[in-house]
Amino acid sequence: MTMKLRLASLLTSQQRNKIKRNIRKFKSKVQFWIRPVTIEKMEEVLRNDLGLTSGDRIFVTSAFGSLNATFSPKELVGLLMKIVGDQGVIMMPYYPPGTSNEWAKSGDVFDVEQTKSSMGVLTNVFSKMSGVVKSNHPTKAVCVWGKDAEQLAAGHAQCRSPFGEDSPYGRFVHLHGKSVGLATGKCPMGHCFEDLLNPSLSHYQAPVDLGVRENGETHCYPTLIHDMSKLLVAPVEFIKGSPDYKKVKTGYAYSYVIDNDKAFDYYKSEFAAGRGSLQCQ
Repeated sequence: MTMKLRLASLLTSQQRNKIKRNIRKFKSKVQFWIRPVTIEKMEEVLRNDLGLTSGDRIFVTSAFGSLNATFSPKELVGLLMKIVGDQGVIMMPYYPPGTSNEWAKSGDVFDVEQTKSSMGVLTNVFSKMSGVVKSNHPTKAVCVWGKDAEQLAAGHAQCRSPFGEDSPYGRFVHLHGKSVGLATGKCPMGHCFEDLLNPSLSHYQAPVDLGVRENGETHCYPTLIHDMSKLLVAPVEFIKGSPDYKKVKTGYAYSYVIDNDKAFDYYKSEFAAGRGSLQCQ
């Protein structure tokens, strides 16, 4: 396990969130010369620097507070929708508070309508917008908008693994889309690549029954949770090495885009060479 993952595992979700807030405050003070990002500038970054266009299928992870934005999260979602259009797809992660291990130990039920996402304000705003569909996985749900959104999100809780071939993540891989990070380097699609390359799913703990409340009814589903001792290297560290990885300074941080097909090919080559996180045990 990397030092970063080891330290994160020793802190509670509240402590991690407090550290993130303090880091953002510190950056805003010491980087006071950084000009605020307007919606016009954001559109330029998305279209010109990251190359997003009509019909794109994008998996978006974000840290809105690091954008130093003069616009609202809702305006940013509207801009993304305008760029990809109704023939495109936008997917975002929607994970409950804390790590999967913390959520499982809490005994809480994932309420599809009420549980707040820990993946940032943009995801919470996006989930409430017209036409957005949310999957029902108790720890690794997604929100989807655009072409065939309902089919992409369907049946997530019953999938063999959170990120596997039959999950929304696996279905998204077959759309030949892009992963986009807005003021963050996180890339959840890397976990999907791990599941596809390790069908034995040996990087998970034994399944635990977790509750999901949906349409007024609560059901329990056997759920796989990552064994953190086996995830020695964060997936994004390998994805950043792909020749297709492109990033641009945005606010206090960097935004990136990567073609999922090329990222997966690079990931496979790393695993074949014994450098993937599952081979480093």
